[in-house]
Amino acid sequence: MTTPNDLVSPNKYEVLKLKTGQEIVGMTKESQNGIVITLPMICKLELVADRVSTLATFYPYSPMSSDPSVIIPHDMVAHRNLLNQQFVPFYDEASSRWFDMVENGTIPLTQDRKEMHRAYMDRIIHDLMESTGGPISEREQRMLERIEEEEWDEFDETLADFEHMIQPTDKKKIH
Repeated sequence: MTTPNDLVSPNKYEVLKLKTGQEIVGMTKESQNGIVITLPMICKLELVADRVSTLATFYPYSPMSSDPSVIIPHDMVAHRNLLNQQFVPFYDEASSRWFDMVENGTIPLTQDRKEMHRAYMDRIIHDLMESTGGPISEREQRMLERIEEEEWDEFDETLADFEHMIQPTDKKKIH
């Protein structure tokens, strides 16, 4: 189990670009074996066109690990920089939420993509109802259901194409 001392030490927020091209954001400190990154995250930036802003989404670097730190050998790092201060609160929020879920065993897991998609659509409906101040109309409900069906059809086609591409050529070889 992680102690508060593991998380509170002379850390600095840094972005490490690995020689593989991967960028990792986290709280860093030096060790003999390399750079220790506590609560490492990957940040994805996306332009939000309708609002002319940037969406910063943080993902855990090693999501299935129970260890909150990774050690990156010095020879794996292409370069490193201090994290732009504007991103620190977003990183802190995302990494602390992830840490809490790992520590408490509350990571929301599912294997049912349709269930996830349905929950997403329910959130959209809820947000729509809040923004309009009332229930959505039958017409709007039908439109959402049609969008949902179209998206699942498209997803099934993409999955079928992908499955076709990855068929093993040698049945005895593990790919």
